[in-house]
Amino acid sequence: METISERIGLYDFWAVLLPGCVFNIIVIGELKLMVQANLSAPDPLKGHISSVFPSSVSDWIVFAVVSYLIGIILHEVGRWIKKIFKAKNGADGLTNASMKVFSEKELTALYPLYIRFGYCKEDFTVTDSRELFHRINMEAQKSDIAKSFVKLSVNQNMSYSLSAAFAIHCLFILALLVRLIINRSYQYICFTTVILMVFVFLSGLFFRRGERFNRYWVRNIVCAVSSLFSMRAFSTIQTETLQTEATQENKQNEQNNISS
Repeated sequence: METISERIGLYDFWAVLLPGCVFNIIVIGELKLMVQANLSAPDPLKGHISSVFPSSVSDWIVFAVVSYLIGIILHEVGRWIKKIFKAKNGADGLTNASMKVFSEKELTALYPLYIRFGYCKEDFTVTDSRELFHRINMEAQKSDIAKSFVKLSVNQNMSYSLSAAFAIHCLFILALLVRLIINRSYQYICFTTVILMVFVFLSGLFFRRGERFNRYWVRNIVCAVSSLFSMRAFSTIQTETLQTEATQENKQNEQNNISS
């Protein structure tokens, strides 16, 4: 597992490859259902549906490559879905009430951080808030703080990708259900309806999970950078105090030398 993570990256494995694999496995299940229900399926697959799942090393390689490519598409679709629901109110904003990242009291406590980045307004717009967060995130990247919260970032993106995968399959299952109703394949209608409901639930569940990890990630990044600046400020004050004390001590020694 560590070798895989080192070669393709933790982010690529969990947020891209895994959702792509889940998507492909569900596709295989849908094709099996289509064949069993005597619905039209791609001719090369008829009679060979049981061998669609990888059975050799070369098949596994093709499966992994296709899953990775699909995972990239799901990643972008997940970001698009996130924008639909959140971008209008500032997806990465700190003042966005719908995200519930920071309360009014907490925002007030973080005001020195706003000043540090050159903001002097008491009321922030969505654009200001989003830009401020990106600057804080850049500071976290420079200070290597962001590495401590990679898992939160991976979890949120994996969740959005899985949400997109199940949402797309909801459309496929819905089309399949309509086809079953038209063909009067009643023995499969109830089963397909249950699958559709499960996929709708899972899509919403993973989307909410992505929102939750997004809030955790934003809060941790902002609080860590805020603490970093507080430590720097304390260190600066401490250094200045020591320098002042040293200067006073030197002056006192000079006066004592002159007196003697």
